[in-house]
Amino acid sequence: MIFLYDITNLEWSHRDTEQKDVFFIGFTDGDKDLVEFDNLSYGIKVLSGSETILDKTYPKEDETVIYTDQEWIKAVEVILTPGNEYSVSVWAENGGVKNDHEHIFTSPLATTIDSPFTSWIWDEENKSWQPPTQKPVDGYWTWDEKKLSWVEV
Repeated sequence: MIFLYDITNLEWSHRDTEQKDVFFIGFTDGDKDLVEFDNLSYGIKVLSGSETILDKTYPKEDETVIYTDQEWIKAVEVILTPGNEYSVSVWAENGGVKNDHEHIFTSPLATTIDSPFTSWIWDEENKSWQPPTQKPVDGYWTWDEKKLSWVEV
């Protein structure tokens, strides 16, 4: 998901991307190609219910963002559980003007593309992929998809 803040219109927008586990934060300045900042700070907070998954503020203390000509300036990786609802809050302060935006969404359900093995099925209750047979408790085991069984290593 890309979150864009227009520093002229003081408005946030967002759009989905193919990468569901990364949030991108970017800035625009109307129709200008170059976005210049005045003491920019910004952040992102991700909640799942009342649990904070991520809470970051940028730039770091020893960094200053002066300008950009890129669509986004920060990519933040987040581990999301398929089917869970999340609240993402982004904020930016530039030139002493602060603005924030909140977006609530449900992480896409897992697909067979996400499955570690084609024989495993999605367990909605536990929100995890499950093998056709339980993994043995003792020892070290790896899944053998050709044999559809656990093999001791």
